[in-house]
Amino acid sequence: MLAVLEATGGLPDRASECRDLFMGQIPLRSLDDFRPLSGAASQTSPQFLTHVVNRQNCHMTDNDFVADLTVIDLEFASVLARRDGSSLAFDDPGAPSSGRYTPEGFTLQLGSGSAVERNVAHLHEIHHKLLNDDTAWGIALHVLFEHPDWNVTLFPEFVRPARLVHEFFATFMSVHIAVSEAPDAASVLDRYPDYRSLYDKAEDFVAEVAGHNRRAFVITALVRVCMHSPVLDLLIERFPDSGSPSMLRSIDRPDGRFAALLFNGKRELAALVQRADRQLWDDHGVDIEEVQPNSEGLDFELIDRMWSAWESVVFDGLAGIIRDRGGTVVGHDEALLAGRRLVDLINRDGALITVPIADPNDPLLTDLEQSIAVVSTTRYPLRATLWPAQFGYLDASVSTADVIQVTVETTGLDERPELVLHARPPSRLRSGFAWDARSRERLADHENHVVVAARNIVPIDEAGGALMIFHAALDSPTHADILVEAWGDRTAALCVSVSSFTDTEFQAGWFQKLTSSLPTVVLLDVGIGSLLRNDTGALLPTNADVHTVTIGIGMPQYEALLWHVEGQQHISLHLADPLGVRLVRGQIEDAVGADHLHTDADWTPWHDTIGAVIRSLLSTESFLDLRALRDIQ
Repeated sequence: MLAVLEATGGLPDRASECRDLFMGQIPLRSLDDFRPLSGAASQTSPQFLTHVVNRQNCHMTDNDFVADLTVIDLEFASVLARRDGSSLAFDDPGAPSSGRYTPEGFTLQLGSGSAVERNVAHLHEIHHKLLNDDTAWGIALHVLFEHPDWNVTLFPEFVRPARLVHEFFATFMSVHIAVSEAPDAASVLDRYPDYRSLYDKAEDFVAEVAGHNRRAFVITALVRVCMHSPVLDLLIERFPDSGSPSMLRSIDRPDGRFAALLFNGKRELAALVQRADRQLWDDHGVDIEEVQPNSEGLDFELIDRMWSAWESVVFDGLAGIIRDRGGTVVGHDEALLAGRRLVDLINRDGALITVPIADPNDPLLTDLEQSIAVVSTTRYPLRATLWPAQFGYLDASVSTADVIQVTVETTGLDERPELVLHARPPSRLRSGFAWDARSRERLADHENHVVVAARNIVPIDEAGGALMIFHAALDSPTHADILVEAWGDRTAALCVSVSSFTDTEFQAGWFQKLTSSLPTVVLLDVGIGSLLRNDTGALLPTNADVHTVTIGIGMPQYEALLWHVEGQQHISLHLADPLGVRLVRGQIEDAVGADHLHTDADWTPWHDTIGAVIRSLLSTESFLDLRALRDIQ
């Protein structure tokens, strides 16, 4: 994410600078082993959030099942954190929420502050993505980030001239949206003093602008004018040589424009707002503040057109100020076409990067598609670093009796141990753990096969001062039956990631056999777009009834969204912060339709299974995200 940072001259090398410069919010307790994933610039619009964030039907369901389900033993988690020497995300008293954005996505470190603070932190990161995906300078950053050479040499140089604009926008908009549910949301900036001045600048700029919508669209128009510079034309003209932001005049660099517009734009703002109001009234007979997601008689597509039309008037007026001073403001469609030309040039030159940039003639992404694009790039670290891990085969590296003994000693609540088998693709395991050399070799043997394993938390050495996750892999469903039979009548469950569920070999050889003896929870680790089919056997069919419930899990940073499709034996699970859960819940509603969505199911029979699976995930995963398909690619 773009950040308002001090000079970074003390960084050890350019690779570190590339990694650390593009970060926002308050600096994150960095994931030292975080490996960048392949990113993409899906064209998301800043306006869609007003639709999906303010849904009124996505709140936690209040029933006896929810009240009784506390699925994380905080005392146990604290012991793990102290013994391992690295704090878990939910065991750091006093730490503010923070995040890091790069063009591939963003990472959220959820602190122990208020729910409003965590919400603002998440919205902050989302708005970095929205601004980057929808502007010329942002598209350039996507391309520079993906290019194997430019990532290190050019990317940091082009980040610097856009830091201020990015942080200004993300700071104001995150609070502005949060205010709809928490009127005092701006008070969270007391925890982030570096960002208070940016928010105050935004408030001063729109001080004479009345109305929640107007203020948001004015700020959005301002930053988009700043970011729609001729930067892509520069990179194209200089190709294959490298360009530099210094080759553009200050008025054509985002932060240079920002300074000019803050002063000169404010003087003309009242007239621009009046012009936008008049045009919307003449075209539609409505005031912009009346155009809301719940407006009667207005569908989302019409609302988007009205909002865009109003904002465009302000954009054109502010762009005129820049043009009068000799600057060049490119249009949205021009930016898309230039971005596509640059990617084509790079690929013809042999770099082979992937930055899917929309064609101006393509239909705009729906709110559902934009929501999926945002949620699919979010990562929640559960630890400061990846879990150390080892991999071995059950009854070859470790005996069934030993696995059962360790599982009994380290899992469960109230002396009720829980055995959870996990199914993951090897690519997902490689990105999620810090493996020793021998384990990496063993994982390579599973290159094209889903790994089914029991996980245990064990000491790394005899001293017991540090812990790791040992994966006891099973070589066949029969082997799993032997382990489950030896486990007896205690709680046992199977957790299958979506990226494993969709593997045809796993379905044929493992899934049906395992689910016949183990209650199964399918963990969402990809965007739900890949789940949707008009097929009752799909994980999220568009033609079947779906029962959902949102539950608290004993730690306020996270919630669990569960859903069950009529006729299926398994249930599905999404773990995220409350905003992430709300967004996915809204996606499911949009995908299957309100008529097929129900909240009246009896989840009590799944109580022990859900508790065991969520406890296992929070205790043995390094992070939660929906990026599995990128790992596989």
